[in-house]
Amino acid sequence: MPMAWRNIIAATGLLAFSIWYAWAVQDIPSRSIPHTPGPSFFPYVIISIIGVLSLALLVKGLVGLRVGLKAKDGVGESVRWRISVAPAPTFALGAFFIYLACLPFAGFLTSSVLFFAALMVLYGCRAWLTIVIWSAAIPVVLFVIFTRAFQILLPVGPWGI
Repeated sequence: MPMAWRNIIAATGLLAFSIWYAWAVQDIPSRSIPHTPGPSFFPYVIISIIGVLSLALLVKGLVGLRVGLKAKDGVGESVRWRISVAPAPTFALGAFFIYLACLPFAGFLTSSVLFFAALMVLYGCRAWLTIVIWSAAIPVVLFVIFTRAFQILLPVGPWGI
């Protein structure tokens, strides 16, 4: 099966899941605490992101299908989509479990910086400056968003961060 069809099938399944999940979340009872997001807020954020990414995957599949059909007719050229795949997905899953184990002891920021750096190396990034900048910037931004905007307590390590 060509990659375009796989993308279309996966996107259709994810969109169906997104619609079902959004329907299931709407019946969560709301809290009575003023000025706080309701309990369905985060599920809606997550499902919105999944929905947007699924639509992008569907468009990618449809474009790839169209380009593939043109190439078979001799009208256009085939386009190869390069997707970076971890050399061993088992290592990425292992890094995630190590991250979860270290989170209560080292804190969110320290664990997340090391986790993002490990994932970037696993997925083939070799530019150390890029690894240092992004693996530090992403957790800091997430920390600020969750602690300041959403007022959610994240695990702190021995240094209080």
